Amino acid sequence: MGSRMKRGRRRARGPEIELSRLARRALKALGAGDAAVSVSLVSSSELRAIKSRFLGEKQRYVDVLAFPEPEKFPHPETERRPLGEVLLNETVYRKKPEKALFLLGHGILHLLGYRHETKRDMIDMKKAEWALMKTLGKAVPRTLL
Repeated sequence: MGSRMKRGRRRARGPEIELSRLARRALKALGAGDAAVSVSLVSSSELRAIKSRFLGEKQRYVDVLAFPEPEKFPHPETERRPLGEVLLNETVYRKKPEKALFLLGHGILHLLGYRHETKRDMIDMKKAEWALMKTLGKAVPRTLL
């Protein structure tokens, strides 16, 4: 999605390659090592436009979006099971990389079926987020405590 919507498939940049490596580690830690996730850094304005267009929600600020892979979409380039795409706010990544990692985990959890619609959902997701950060050897950002 993101920039790909305008220009077709684009090459991953250095930070996106590193985030993709972290996503693979996260998937393995979550028991989904056979899966793959695409990770893209996207501008704030582009994230807002994508959320409005695809989810029908308008917000002043969006830090992460996750879109599941369409069923039976062909991916001859990989043997991994494609889960979808996580779009991260590039400003958050630049200014608060530890928060971006947390948000990457949040997006991956959404692709694995976690939600935060009910109180029980929120508790389950928070537990999974914190366990994932611990497994990856990263601290939960103070701003998210």
